[in-house]
Amino acid sequence: MKNNQVKLTTDELAEILALNTEYQEVLISLGQINLRRDSIEKEEASLKVAESEHYDSYDETQKKEANFKQRIVRKYGQGEIDLETGVYTKSKK
Repeated sequence: MKNNQVKLTTDELAEILALNTEYQEVLISLGQINLRRDSIEKEEASLKVAESEHYDSYDETQKKEANFKQRIVRKYGQGEIDLETGVYTKSKK
């Protein structure tokens, strides 16, 4: 060994190796967290697309309902539908 080199003790070497292992474990955990986050972000994006499609369907259903109500009012006049019996009761004027 050169004059400016010192051999670490067994304990010192064990300690630095343990620290190195600890760093590696932390880095692996950080990588796993980032992979999970990426997966969650992709799932969230997919949910947003599905949500948007359902809002569009909801809006379309509201338009269909409005058109149906207009047809019924034109045919029978103002009134209310009892969905359980299927009876349309005209409003009293």
